Amino acid sequence: MHNIKYYIVYPTPMPSEQELLDRILNILKFKSKGMTITEISHVTNIHRNSIAKYLQVLLASGKVDVQLIGNAKVYTLSRRLPINSMLHCSPDLIVLLNQDRRIIQVNDKYLKYFNLDENDILNREINNPAIPVISDEIILPLIDRSIENGGSMQQGNDLCI
Repeated sequence: MHNIKYYIVYPTPMPSEQELLDRILNILKFKSKGMTITEISHVTNIHRNSIAKYLQVLLASGKVDVQLIGNAKVYTLSRRLPINSMLHCSPDLIVLLNQDRRIIQVNDKYLKYFNLDENDILNREINNPAIPVISDEIILPLIDRSIENGGSMQQGNDLCI
């Protein structure tokens, strides 16, 4: 009689996209001179096409930088500070607008100062009277002029648009 052994093999779950992005960032953290797609692919044991896709996501989100050296793209961790961090660290009251004059982001200081909830103000047009300071009839023309010029303006030291 033969002694037969059976093994049940369960497939390992595929890591989530966020786990893979975090893994790539962690690898780049220890390579100050950066790495190519192929190098990251070898370390992670993930196909280079997938690595390229994840690096594009990280590049678009500002978490990595890319430098072309010869034919190779070398990726490094970004040294830029994300705008979200700047918003929440600033002691100033900050409101970000898009080209359509809608509020796309606001910092905690602004919300706390005017006792507002983020849901009450996000995606609202700035001429809404419920939006303090920005809906002011003196400030609205400055904002309009700034949007038309595609730049920023400064009124004294108090208002930057």
